[in-house]
Amino acid sequence: TLKVSGDIQGKKYQILDKITINSPELKDILPVSLIHYAMRTHQDIIIDNAVCDKQFAYDQYILAKEPKSIMVHPIVHKGQVSGVLYLENNLTVGVFSQERLELISLLSSQYVISLENTALYAELEQKVEERTNSLHSAKLFIENIITHSPIAIHTIDKDGNITLINPAMKKLIIEEKDNSINHNIFELPLLKNSNLSGAYKRACKGIPFKRNNFHFKHMEIKKNFYLNIVITPI
Repeated sequence: TLKVSGDIQGKKYQILDKITINSPELKDILPVSLIHYAMRTHQDIIIDNAVCDKQFAYDQYILAKEPKSIMVHPIVHKGQVSGVLYLENNLTVGVFSQERLELISLLSSQYVISLENTALYAELEQKVEERTNSLHSAKLFIENIITHSPIAIHTIDKDGNITLINPAMKKLIIEEKDNSINHNIFELPLLKNSNLSGAYKRACKGIPFKRNNFHFKHMEIKKNFYLNIVITPI
């Protein structure tokens, strides 16, 4: 695809993304035979006077525009042609030297590497976005399961602050008259003086707790519960 066409003397350029190497209108913009030759052979082309060149003088573009100096540089990266740089001068013959070609070759190599890095970065960004969306969906799915689970579930940080609690757990350990949002597990009236307080404190120090038929006394409703409890440090 032809990306950019420019005129240095007229100080203008235009983006031509829709024109490909096989587009018929390309013959009016570039000497197609030179472009194909450079792409096929991976060789640079320097022509001092195009209208007198024996190999390419009969190209449709050269016959029509009669350019003087021409240089074609295939941009090769990892054995593949990733682009072609075409330069021409309509005023003077012999403009493009081997030294200029070497400089352009160096610059174009850096351009290809930068372009590849940009593409890799864009691909990485897309993968990160996809991964983020996937994790977000998974998080919502897990939160939905936790919210509607009949099993009492909650998480706390190392200081005992509740970071997640589902309705089943909230109903069990938080008094109905308590409308506050933030809670510390060690300050909850129902647990503060219960036999579960020590288990939470040990879990915050990295010691897991698991017990079946654990006796828990609900201080508000004066009722005893026998619970299967798992407290796991993360």
